Amino acid sequence: MPFSLSGYRERVMKRPTLTITAIALKARLLRSAGSLALIGLTLAAFWVRVRNWPMVFTADGVHFLGNDTLYHMRRVFQAVNGGLAIPELDLFLNYPAGLHPNWPPLFDQGIAALALLLGGGHPSGELIEVVGALTPPVLGALTIPLLYHIARRLMSRPAALAAAAAGVLLPYAIQISVLGRPDHHVAAVFGAALLLLTSMQAMEAATIRRAIRNGGLAGAALFLCLGVWMGSLLMIVATAAAFMIALPAAHRDSPRRTRLTVAGATLFATAALLFAPLGLTSHFARSGMPAWDAPSPFHLFLLGGTALALVACNGGLTAVRPGPSRRRLTALGVSLLLLALIAAGAIQVNMVALLSEGSQWMLKQDPLLMRLVESQPLTWQTAQENFTRLILLMPLLLGWTLWEQDGQQRRMTAILLACWSLALAVAALRQERFSDLLSLIAAILIGKAVEGALRGVTRIWRGEVRTTMLQRGRLSTIAAALLLLGGGVYAALPPARWLRGYWYSAPRLSRGPIYELCHWLRDQTPDPGGYDDGRRPAYAVLASWPYGHAITYIGRRPNVANPYVGWKENRAANLLPYRFYVSDDPEAAMAMLRAYGVRYVVVTETLLSGHYADMLQALDLPHDGFFHTRETSAGPIHRPSERMRQSMVHRLYVENGAGLARFRLVYRSTAQTSVGPQKLPLFKIFEFREDTPHDE
Repeated sequence: MPFSLSGYRERVMKRPTLTITAIALKARLLRSAGSLALIGLTLAAFWVRVRNWPMVFTADGVHFLGNDTLYHMRRVFQAVNGGLAIPELDLFLNYPAGLHPNWPPLFDQGIAALALLLGGGHPSGELIEVVGALTPPVLGALTIPLLYHIARRLMSRPAALAAAAAGVLLPYAIQISVLGRPDHHVAAVFGAALLLLTSMQAMEAATIRRAIRNGGLAGAALFLCLGVWMGSLLMIVATAAAFMIALPAAHRDSPRRTRLTVAGATLFATAALLFAPLGLTSHFARSGMPAWDAPSPFHLFLLGGTALALVACNGGLTAVRPGPSRRRLTALGVSLLLLALIAAGAIQVNMVALLSEGSQWMLKQDPLLMRLVESQPLTWQTAQENFTRLILLMPLLLGWTLWEQDGQQRRMTAILLACWSLALAVAALRQERFSDLLSLIAAILIGKAVEGALRGVTRIWRGEVRTTMLQRGRLSTIAAALLLLGGGVYAALPPARWLRGYWYSAPRLSRGPIYELCHWLRDQTPDPGGYDDGRRPAYAVLASWPYGHAITYIGRRPNVANPYVGWKENRAANLLPYRFYVSDDPEAAMAMLRAYGVRYVVVTETLLSGHYADMLQALDLPHDGFFHTRETSAGPIHRPSERMRQSMVHRLYVENGAGLARFRLVYRSTAQTSVGPQKLPLFKIFEFREDTPHDE
């Protein structure tokens, strides 16, 4: 059983040598020690996450990590310069049409507001970038106290501290919150922890007043989640499922069922009210295009419909319980009316089509999503690394945690934890990106495993466990402790190896090549205009989509393709580099560049890296048309065909544009890569000028 302060006092009171004052003092010391330990873990979490500071705060300024972080920083600057308003259309993406980004604005506006506050209303560019770089480790560290308080509701203080320590060190939690990676996922995890904690408090409310108060706080937390990441729909589903299951579980306790209904309806109604200005005024709302992955009326329907569904469920349970017939008929009528309204709303927002689009994203049916690392399914190796080898025992640990909760209130909390665990586990199995949220559950269950180990050792020491092989005494206790410690070390080896690599490599990791590329574009190419004032720029740069946000934020040049992968508005633009690179018809290739207003083309090595095969797969082109395959005992060998040698990427990257009069090589990177026996630049930049052919 979890540690009970009242039970501890009862046991100690039987000892005549201790007084009530000594008992109270000891309890206070335990609480103080726990608070100090939690503060230490929070500081340790920040320290671990800023290990890479030499590569982020450089002599050339702040260097950011990842692709999406760079566009987040562009949006932060737009928010600072626009009074926290972020333009809905960005002409520096998906050139020349521009793109309506589907990211909610709250994360970028939060960084911008903090920069404005620290800068007295007029922050410098350096201050804005420093605030952006420090935001992830700060949010990652602040998640630790929330994780502790969630775990504390389910287990003893030492076990909850162990759960918090796991949150400090679990690899995926570190990856999304390191210094220099201001991506919305770290804010989503912070919001999820806050939502889980406040939802537990709402479900355990002992009065209607507390149910309303805690439900409102949980609704604000849910709005925070939706305001930073549209994938937070998963949290709506998990939380709604918990309330829907908890209501029938409390069907015999009418007051408790009423409190649950009030708490849940308040939660989702509050989130709907807070989200309404964003969901009703966005580009997607005004254009009449409800979308599951962008702020739109769909989310208002989902939130409001869930609140109504909880009321309808409570009414249905009232109708089937013994009582006055008039009351039962009224409850049934109200429930049916609410269900009819929900059905009408589902038809209005085209629920079936939106769910179909969401399933395509989750199941990675778009070829462009198939090669994203974060979109890959969770494997046994990555699961061990992300969550320790205890991953195999986590279903048992979850069941044990649920079984141990005493009382109706604690069972409600257990139902919520179970729904979240199931939803996040299924999502992470499909896409590893959800490992950041699942790390919260994993940390809680690791804390439960520690509690079990401590309890077992304590029972052996007290003689509560006696067998022929294990007797009470120091030797038996030490043997059991060593055995459990060895099992813990074995379970922690995969993440420990990752942490060791991170600890030594983080200060030396560099994004120098991408900054070299973008600084050259910024400093050596004509200014296309429009970066700060929203005017249409004069030309664009063509590169594979992973380079898009870097070209826009660091290079201050418009991109055609960008990491908004899977977004239908720019799908054709994201495929354009592939179509251009594999084209063996120079005239058709140049027609593509004219259609998109491209002036500079970036090419990289594509053969040995396997990128050429990925492009063919994304374009649904036959591999045999570009390579000759010969089977050998060591496996198939693929040799380039003449068609591949005539493709634009080969002629530009390997042959430096020989025979292509309108393409002029203007830059070779100093960073190099091995191509067979020779060293070639990591990337090359060509200028395309239709009006003036260059000398060959």
